[in-house]
Amino acid sequence: MTAGRLPAAVLWDFDGSLMDTEPRWAAMQHAFALELGAELPADFHQHTVGRTMAESIAYIGSVARLDLDPVEVEAEMWRRMTAAFREGPLPWAAGARELALELADAGVPQAVVSTSVRSYLDSVLVRLTEVRFGFVIAGDEVRHRKPHPEPYLTAADALGVRPGDSVVIEDSPPGVAAGLAAGCAVLAVPTVGTFDAGGRLAVRPSLSGLGVADLTALLASR
Repeated sequence: MTAGRLPAAVLWDFDGSLMDTEPRWAAMQHAFALELGAELPADFHQHTVGRTMAESIAYIGSVARLDLDPVEVEAEMWRRMTAAFREGPLPWAAGARELALELADAGVPQAVVSTSVRSYLDSVLVRLTEVRFGFVIAGDEVRHRKPHPEPYLTAADALGVRPGDSVVIEDSPPGVAAGLAAGCAVLAVPTVGTFDAGGRLAVRPSLSGLGVADLTALLASR
C-alpha cells in the first residue's frame, strides 16, 4: 500500500475493542457461577477473553467443577448480556468512539467482526446512532469463528476491499490470530496478556489519542 493512503477499511472487533464490555462479561459470569454455588478464580476471565461461548462455558464448568448444560447456559448468558445493554450509557472502549467518528468523517468504511451472536450485537449496535457500520458479522453467521480468518475475510469481501489494505482492531489472542491469518494489518489493544509487535502487528495500550493518521502510518509501515 502506498505511504499516506488511507486504510481501505477498518474492521473492528466488538467486545473489548469497540466496546468495553469485558468487565460486564466477567461480572455476569462470576454472578452466574455463584448462583450455582461455585466461585470462579479471580483470573478466570483471562482464559475466556476472545473465546467462543462454548469454550468459555467448558472452561467455567471445569474450573468451578460444575456439570453445565452448554445449550441452556449459553442461552441464559446471552440473555443476560443482551438485557444489560438495552439501556444505560454505552461502554465505548477508551478512544474508540473518537476514532470511529474520525474514520467516518474521513470516509473510511468500517465493519464489526465479532464472535458474539447477532441478537446480542444488535442490542448495542441499534443504539449507535453516531456511527454506522457498513457491515456487521456475528459469530453465529460464520462456519469458522476466530482464530480462523473467515470472519475477517468475509467482512473485507463484503466491503469490497483487499484484506492487506485494511486494519483490524483487536484485543484478544484469537482475534489477533484471525486478523493476521486473513492478511490484514492488526492493531492489538490487549484486554489481557501481551503481544509482541512486528510484521503486520502493532500494539498499543489504548486507542486514546489515536487517529486516522496513526492508522495510515501503521498500515504503511507494515
